[in-house]
Amino acid sequence: MDAKDIGKKVENPVLLEAMKKLRENENGDTLRAFFGAVVNSVFVVPATFDKEPVVKNDGSQVIDPNVKINFALLTNAEDEKVLPCFTDEESFAASQFNEGFKRIILAYKQLENLVVSSNGGIGGIAMNPFTENCYVSGEFIRKYKEQQDTGLVENKIKPGAKIKLRTPKYQPINMLEEASKFMAENGTVNRAY
Repeated sequence: MDAKDIGKKVENPVLLEAMKKLRENENGDTLRAFFGAVVNSVFVVPATFDKEPVVKNDGSQVIDPNVKINFALLTNAEDEKVLPCFTDEESFAASQFNEGFKRIILAYKQLENLVVSSNGGIGGIAMNPFTENCYVSGEFIRKYKEQQDTGLVENKIKPGAKIKLRTPKYQPINMLEEASKFMAENGTVNRAY
């Protein structure tokens, strides 16, 4: 199921199969298949509104533009707040969120934006937390988004770690100027030759 399918019954058979295979045998291939399925999925997310939606004559609902939406959060073993999301209506209905919460249907990209924009307030997403309980950390979500946006991933090097650099076979265009500019502005590099 993909974002283009919002409005249809929420089902994610490819994701559920990938979750099952990942649990049976976690390796590079099953992880890639799992994350490939996650990013192309649509989820049911529990939330509450401070103002109820207005039901029109045709049965559709209109949400006030100034409504405040509060997403349900769970706390994991590391005491982080995680966003519960469900792969289908049946998983949602079987959860503790079935009563007192509204269903919001969000594509993975929207969940990703919620996690990233929370500045660490949301530590990840828990898919089907009361059945399959598949967790994706906020750190992974941020790194995945960064890689998708830039093609690069920032890795932090531990203080005191030894680094070996070599001269590239082909000099990248503008590399020296950009590196010099970064080092002058950043102030964390002692020396560069």
